[in-house]
Amino acid sequence: MTHFVTGLLVVQFLLGAYHFSFAVGVSRPESIARATRLPSGTVFSHLAMAVTGAILWLGYEGSHAKGVAWAAFGAFAVGAALGIFMMLRTVGKPMTLPETQGPEAEAANLVVAEKQIPPISIALHFTIGIVLVVVSALVAAGVFS
Repeated sequence: MTHFVTGLLVVQFLLGAYHFSFAVGVSRPESIARATRLPSGTVFSHLAMAVTGAILWLGYEGSHAKGVAWAAFGAFAVGAALGIFMMLRTVGKPMTLPETQGPEAEAANLVVAEKQIPPISIALHFTIGIVLVVVSALVAAGVFS
């Protein structure tokens, strides 16, 4: 079952990298996005928790130390909470934000970067993330050997 979690991590990182490519595209010439609802600290903390959890999980696979598995689960759980926060700031919200800041406020609304991510991709990342958290907790608890 530990290899199953590792496989989930690989899929999560690929989906996350895809999502991240939209988030970092704000104000780039090739992107129509000019704003985001996602705090940069949350985005980078979500990534940091994912990387930390993955490193810990690989450490668990090598050592089979339950404490390391629980630490990985903790990192996954915090990362999932941050991801849910970002999802709630994205799903069901309008595609644009009104421009109200700066001396050169535009009359048009600003397109939000995260609304360019396909909703199916967000749903898949969310679902796999929840499965990852649950299965890693079950492995850490000794349900799966």
